[in-house]
Amino acid sequence: MLAVRTLTAWRSRRAMDLMVLDGLFTALSGGFVSFMTPFLLHMGAGRGHISLLSSLQSLTGSVLQVPFARLTEAIGQRKKLCVVAGAASRLCWVMILLVPFYLQGQPAVRAVMGLMVVISVCGALAGPAWTSIMAALVPREQRGRFFATRNVVAGMGTLAAVPIASRLIARRGFPAGFQLSIVVSLALGLVAFMSFLRILEPPYDLPKPQLVRGFMSTGWRKAGSSLFARYVFSTTAMGLAAGIAGPFCSIYAVQVLEAGVVHLGYYTMAGTTAALLSQRVWGHFSDRRGPGPAVVISGFSVAASSFLWFASTARWHPIAAEIVGGLAWGGWGLATFNLLLELTPDDRRPSYVAIYGLFSGVAATLAPLAGTLLIGIVGFRQIFLLSTVLRLLAAESLRRAVR
Repeated sequence: MLAVRTLTAWRSRRAMDLMVLDGLFTALSGGFVSFMTPFLLHMGAGRGHISLLSSLQSLTGSVLQVPFARLTEAIGQRKKLCVVAGAASRLCWVMILLVPFYLQGQPAVRAVMGLMVVISVCGALAGPAWTSIMAALVPREQRGRFFATRNVVAGMGTLAAVPIASRLIARRGFPAGFQLSIVVSLALGLVAFMSFLRILEPPYDLPKPQLVRGFMSTGWRKAGSSLFARYVFSTTAMGLAAGIAGPFCSIYAVQVLEAGVVHLGYYTMAGTTAALLSQRVWGHFSDRRGPGPAVVISGFSVAASSFLWFASTARWHPIAAEIVGGLAWGGWGLATFNLLLELTPDDRRPSYVAIYGLFSGVAATLAPLAGTLLIGIVGFRQIFLLSTVLRLLAAESLRRAVR
């Protein structure tokens, strides 16, 4: 049984350092498996498979967050749940690695898609528990700078991993290049896993049983009449606006702009570098002015990245879109997370986070399906212009909510 101990200032600082290390190796690991779309396309998947996978991942992950959050609050073993989820996720990656040895064509596509959905379920199990641990671990006045630092370190990991993985895949081809990338990812992920195991879990006061049972009635009403509800509405709208176009960026680049895996790697590097360079600025701004203004500024900025994808007509043009997107989404991710921590009560945080995750997940589920339909109506390129308009509306809604 994983112990929960009272954290001294030194132990808290050490735990935060370990979380930065965990973020680094998690990002390194993720960079080597960031090319699953071309992996599936090589197996024979089509545009419909990619959109369906994105929707299934979002749906299962979001719907399961609420029962998983209640499980977290019922047993209080937040770290144990994260460990179980992490181990199960890595087992799924091992199975994905083995798929090309045993299956080809559509059976292989379906097998990989199913395993990636299970990985999303693991993320849903760990999400509320991990967020609760982070909120208890990091003092409120340090959250902007800490998560900015963690994001910078993680961004450096992605920046290092992605070009190596893209070159490796381009040189070794399908399936060997993708399989070798998964092996490297698993090895790096193990280091992240061991770092997380060394963290001492902060104390957690379990909600009273009657409050746990009653949350689904009283908690929803309370959350629905608060600033938290307006926050959820606006961020969900942004997720819908981004989701009708975002999942199709790689497909658009490959099928329309004739980009290769190396080009996709450069896109990721451009976005990651931009986010990396801006994180410290966003972190200090968030600590000094609060996460609300940072969310508003970054919210309007993400619309520009979609417009630049609309304006892209050659394989190198999306680099500009990814630079702007990296700057904007880097601030959005940092500020929305910090604002979520401020708007949620300590003892009910897993459930509030799950509610937020549920609505975000529903948006992420519906958006790619809507995007697939809209592409057939307005065209592949015009979907980015529509996304731009919807992002601007969502950003304005959020500005009104937090002003």
